[in-house]
Amino acid sequence: MDTLVDNRKFPEEMHEQAPQKKSGTKRTWKIFLLVLLGLLVLAGVLFIAIKKKGGFGLGKPAPQPIPLSAKEEQKNLEDLESLIPQKNQEQRDEELQLFFN
Repeated sequence: MDTLVDNRKFPEEMHEQAPQKKSGTKRTWKIFLLVLLGLLVLAGVLFIAIKKKGGFGLGKPAPQPIPLSAKEEQKNLEDLESLIPQKNQEQRDEELQLFFN
């Protein structure tokens, strides 16, 4: 007797084949269509919101700055300079040494 030959007898229920797995093409298309529909709804909502807001502002001219008088410019310059701390030569040299070393 050959030991490699399988002579077992199985019940009839075991001879039935398992149901074939269906391909997921219908499900894939449904998911694709739902995602596409969601993107279209989102694009529509954004379009309406931008249209109500007045667009991206590309067609509107930029507001013109109000020119300052010479006195106001000088005052602003002095105010800005007063905010900058004054350093003596030793402090500048020390900072340069720290920066380069």
